[in-house]
Amino acid sequence: DASLLAAIGGLPKALIVDAQAGAKRHELSHGQGNLTRVVWSSDGKWLATGATDKLVRVWNVATGKIEHELAGHTGTIWSLAWSPDGTRLASAAEDKTVRLWNPLAGKLVATYDQFPEAMEIHYQYLQKLAWTSDSRRLWVSLSNHIASLDVETGTFGPLENFSNGNTVMFLNNSPDGQRLLVREHSKWMFVRGRDAQDRRLLGQHLGRTAQWHPDSRRFLGWESR
Repeated sequence: DASLLAAIGGLPKALIVDAQAGAKRHELSHGQGNLTRVVWSSDGKWLATGATDKLVRVWNVATGKIEHELAGHTGTIWSLAWSPDGTRLASAAEDKTVRLWNPLAGKLVATYDQFPEAMEIHYQYLQKLAWTSDSRRLWVSLSNHIASLDVETGTFGPLENFSNGNTVMFLNNSPDGQRLLVREHSKWMFVRGRDAQDRRLLGQHLGRTAQWHPDSRRFLGWESR
């Protein structure tokens, strides 16, 4: 409901802040692990964080307390994506696996380590995962291509690329499920529509990371210079 903001507030900590008053509501500490990613559940009641300690943590937003610690990855957590229906949390890590969790039960659902293309993880500002609006498929950035994973069957769709030989760094699906932002290492940003033929180049330096507006027509990009 846009009343709260979550942010990385120093390497081992995340902050939950009142977006209107600017006051800190909770400080979430990962102990010795440096924080790499923070994502909301769709209902705003839960927050998931990933860190260099190889753990994914699920936090109760109302209390600021840990609900579950999800262990299994053997490398730094670089990407997290909470399904729109709130039932699944996907994570990708330096161990080049994607894991699917039931976040509110604290249980591992599936592990994926066989991909149609080798998965590459080189950079800190990666977001390799993006759910479709029906929560049935998960877009995964591999190396120079992306592919959709059917989480019910565990099968991947066809590989798709956007230019020749550039690593895909960032994925983000629009709230209405009609558009997928794709950002490459070359700093080019593309938008993909409902099928592989519906795509266009938006420009360069539009965001190392980007957040859709709720109307699915605009996005806000952050780019270091």
